[in-house]
Amino acid sequence: MSNGRTVFAIYLETTRKKLTEGLAGIHRIIDQTFPTLSSEILVVDNAITTPHEEKLEDGATLIDGDNSCREFSGIDRGLAWLQKNRPLRADSVFLLANDTFSADPDVEDFFNMDSRKILHDLDRNCLIGSLLWSPLPLELFGVTTDRWIQSNMIMCNYSVLQHITPLALPAFDNEIFSDNPAEFFNRDAPLSSEYKHYIRCYLQGRLNVTLCKWHSAAEFNADNFGPLKLKAKAILCEHYLSANARKNGFELKDLTGPRLPSKEMRVRIKVWLWYTGVWRLIPRYGRRFGAWGHSSSPQSAFTSPASQECKSTNSR
Repeated sequence: MSNGRTVFAIYLETTRKKLTEGLAGIHRIIDQTFPTLSSEILVVDNAITTPHEEKLEDGATLIDGDNSCREFSGIDRGLAWLQKNRPLRADSVFLLANDTFSADPDVEDFFNMDSRKILHDLDRNCLIGSLLWSPLPLELFGVTTDRWIQSNMIMCNYSVLQHITPLALPAFDNEIFSDNPAEFFNRDAPLSSEYKHYIRCYLQGRLNVTLCKWHSAAEFNADNFGPLKLKAKAILCEHYLSANARKNGFELKDLTGPRLPSKEMRVRIKVWLWYTGVWRLIPRYGRRFGAWGHSSSPQSAFTSPASQECKSTNSR
């Protein structure tokens, strides 16, 4: 029996092309992991910019979104709708997903979770999802973390969600970004200098300690400044979500199965490749950055060893 406990899934989409697949995936997760709980799905479409409310099927509604901070402002919009229209309890389960989750390399782990373990971790006020590690401290908006939950699929109780929302950034654009595309970030932005350097390199496709670059990387200019700022905001939101959760005392739990080597060890291996320069001998990194990369030497960049192979929800 559900005892009145409900799973609320907020599914963020940017196009209806993935709606059928997305709903099927959400249903599969709920049926496998929460078979005794009642459920409701709210689809938030960030491509819809005017007030909209549509019943899709029993227990599923679609509403307009908010793309000001990509999926994070859209999920905030969905949560506000549920708070206004549904009775929420502290132990209500929230599943937050976007339309990239079904393409995740670990998607089978999403569909094969241990129900008892997940409910136990939810009752301990954990934030649950695919956990990623960082090779440098992520310092932003007064909080720091060395790991984060990938935002394509996150689970927590409503009591936790109340402490970590809104998910959109706690700052205005002019506090974060410069007016100059070449500079990109405001010098006084509440981000560490190492972190700002990493984000710039990642977005421009320049060599950096993660040995990763964005699939649409480009040099900053006046024409792409707006879209790249929006992409940067999404990255900041994803990292801030987990850093803020840890600051509030909530544990981050990895729902994916064991890996060999582990996720953390993979990060440490990549840090070693970066600092020693051995990355140049690995074909995929050579193809990615050229024989010598496009940035300054490792010694002039990060000095804090601690990302998984170019894997991020914010891969749109």
